[in-house]
Amino acid sequence: MLNLTRYAALLAYGGSHIYYNYCIICMLYCVLQRSVKPKTVWRDAICLFGINTVYFGVCSALGFGLLKNFSLFWLVFYLQERFLFHVPKNAARFFTLYVTLCTLSNILFYYGFAAVLMGEPLSYFENVFHPMDFRKIYALSVSYMSTTFALRYCTKEKNAAPLRHLISSMNQMGFMLVSMGVLFGYLLFQGIMYGSLHSGLLEKIWSLSGCIYISAGFRITLRYAIKLSYLYHLDEKNMQLQQALDRQKRDVSDLIDVADMDTLTKIRNHAAGMKEIQNWIAQKQPFVLCLIDLDGLKYTNDFIGHDAGDRYLLKVVEAIEQHCRQDRDLLWRHGGDEFMLAYAGVSVIEAYGRMECIAERVSQAGAEQGIPMQISFGVEGWDGSCNFDTLFAKVDEQMYRMKHKHKQHSPQLVRE
Repeated sequence: MLNLTRYAALLAYGGSHIYYNYCIICMLYCVLQRSVKPKTVWRDAICLFGINTVYFGVCSALGFGLLKNFSLFWLVFYLQERFLFHVPKNAARFFTLYVTLCTLSNILFYYGFAAVLMGEPLSYFENVFHPMDFRKIYALSVSYMSTTFALRYCTKEKNAAPLRHLISSMNQMGFMLVSMGVLFGYLLFQGIMYGSLHSGLLEKIWSLSGCIYISAGFRITLRYAIKLSYLYHLDEKNMQLQQALDRQKRDVSDLIDVADMDTLTKIRNHAAGMKEIQNWIAQKQPFVLCLIDLDGLKYTNDFIGHDAGDRYLLKVVEAIEQHCRQDRDLLWRHGGDEFMLAYAGVSVIEAYGRMECIAERVSQAGAEQGIPMQISFGVEGWDGSCNFDTLFAKVDEQMYRMKHKHKQHSPQLVRE
């Protein structure tokens, strides 16, 4: 009968230990999102069971107590994760401490509970495994089965997803590893009592309460770290979204600029210029409107070439911009060879003087380029008494009068 009980204890130990290792493999693969066949999980679980059983057997044969046993178990399990299951380094550290904390706290709790029921000192459970002591084996089997609840908890996707966030969060992962290391150190300190030959009820109760406190502290720390990792993830996500929004705004701004820009001269096109000048009028902002027409652009295109015509346009824009305040005045291409310039806050006389300077600079540029370059212009102030069409008609009339004079001097060049 006694032998049957021992065999049943060994069978319970083997079954609970295999299922314990099966839950460990399930947890690893679930959190790491590895898709494997069920038979692969069982194969890895049996492999892990064989290695750990040999390890515990060697520890028992060498007389290692709980303190040495679990100090080495941490390293053995870490190496198994890294080299057998190829778990990333940071994740392997977390899983190693997670499994070791859950396992050791349950073993110490049930050993302490069994010591109270059996009336044995804690030192009775100092050696982790003894094949002839079925009571110790039963306590160890119950510890493994109890640990599987904590392991199976992580195999559910709603619980595995937060752990993935935690593992990927470097800041919170560091905090969690340090906290788990401290708790593991305290559990090892608890194991020192199992080396004492005499331990009364008070020591046993203190050991039991210590396991409960450590389990509760571990759970609270884990929940806290997961929440912080989520907050960090949301902050990071918000930063990414803000950066994407800023890029989108820049892209939209660039598109608007491109849509409002004349492709050759890189200044406002007709639509953009008219929109701006209408805003000035709506705001009752006084300005002087100048209409500029290029004399001889068609002649240049027809007899010298369109490349020369493009240079003609660019040189005129360069000359205008030299006498135009970018932060106050408004320049746009009104048509093929016409430009409009609105001076804000200047008198008609001052604007006319600037236009004469522009005309002189254009003529100099033409001489330098070997292209007959000359402009005709009209200047008229707006004081709020008329609309834009009336104002444009006035500057257009002045411009044509000047162009007519230029045609009298160069009839082959200027065309009205």
